[in-house]
Amino acid sequence: MDSYQAPIKDIMFALTKLANLNQFSEKTNNKDLSSDNIKMILDEAGKFATEKLDNINQKGDREGVTLENGIVRMPDCFIKAYKEFVKNQWFTVIGEKKYGGQDMPISVLVAINEIWESANMSFAVNNMLTQGAIELIQEHGSEKQKTTNLPKLITGEWSGTMNLTEPHAGSDLSTLKTKAEKSNSNKYLIKGTKIYITHGDQDMSDNIIHLVLAKIPNSPPGVKGISLFLVPKYYNNDQGKLIKNDIKVLSIEHRLGHNASPTCVLSFGENGGALGELIGEAKFGLKAMWTMMN
Repeated sequence: MDSYQAPIKDIMFALTKLANLNQFSEKTNNKDLSSDNIKMILDEAGKFATEKLDNINQKGDREGVTLENGIVRMPDCFIKAYKEFVKNQWFTVIGEKKYGGQDMPISVLVAINEIWESANMSFAVNNMLTQGAIELIQEHGSEKQKTTNLPKLITGEWSGTMNLTEPHAGSDLSTLKTKAEKSNSNKYLIKGTKIYITHGDQDMSDNIIHLVLAKIPNSPPGVKGISLFLVPKYYNNDQGKLIKNDIKVLSIEHRLGHNASPTCVLSFGENGGALGELIGEAKFGLKAMWTMMN
């Protein structure tokens, strides 16, 4: 079978002739966005996709992922490719420059993502969720949440997930049951179960930032009472010790042709509550989550 070859010529036509990238570069006075620079980035992305991602696509699908003692184990070839992905700074195409990102326009980001998705979707959906987490925290997080989380997410050392759906109602968020109760530390204890969580757990990144919809007690019924919380897989306690949060992987969904992408059922708070932080204003969490969904 022929290896994946990114259609750089077609992508550049779309960016320069349809999306007017050069005009955008001139108006923003950003020489980094010249067509020559973007073509060089896309050429390198295509090369990485061919040499590092396409050649492990079938292998990852054959090996799949496993759940061992509550931890999702990825194929070794995926772990190696992820470390090289981080080393080559491919996550940094998104994110504000003051947090370490290159702040590429969405048109360029879409083009780069198209290359990753075409070469190896099981690998690339992790990138997509992390990008969404970066945008959400940039838009709605506090300055402390930004400085704590964005640099690590933008490098790819940490990854992100989106937690909306629950077993009893699917995508009907108006009947959401996950709860968030105030803790002594001015944070919240999250309790509930979420399903269909893409890359909900894996052993490629050092940490996972879960963005979770939940309800604070006495919130209005329906979607108007939903709040949004940042719930890390690991956090530092008051003494600076790294603590595993109260999050458990109950199972991995079986998806035909997508075996190396761990779609998880996650349980939050079986042993007292998963520690989380409110993002944005209470009871307006769904509005903030739309940033990530879009």
